[in-house]
Amino acid sequence: MEYIKRYMISISISFILVLVFCFLLNVLNYFDVLNKSFYKGLLILFLVISIFIGSYNLGYKSENKGYLNGIIFGFVISVLFIVLSLVLKSDLSLSSAIYYLIIVITSSIGGTIGINKKITETNQ
Repeated sequence: MEYIKRYMISISISFILVLVFCFLLNVLNYFDVLNKSFYKGLLILFLVISIFIGSYNLGYKSENKGYLNGIIFGFVISVLFIVLSLVLKSDLSLSSAIYYLIIVITSSIGGTIGINKKITETNQ
């Protein structure tokens, strides 16, 4: 049960950060501060940062194998985004597959860094 709780907390952190970043970007876009290509780039960057922070948190709270927890976290997030895309009737393409691969890689890196930070702190 503790295992599922850690994942739910990390997913919640990531989604809250995504919502906050999207809100800020939409406010800036509403006032024409950003052009369209810069807006899309920042949207992807903020998503990657949010996923990284969530998987870092998961890796930090894990006992071992942070990379595996990060990969699982990335797959869970990707599946949630795929389901959301299908519900919103968005098409799945090669670019979206690369997008989901970036999510999995980022979460794996975040989980690895999170558990390494924990190990480093306990050894000191």
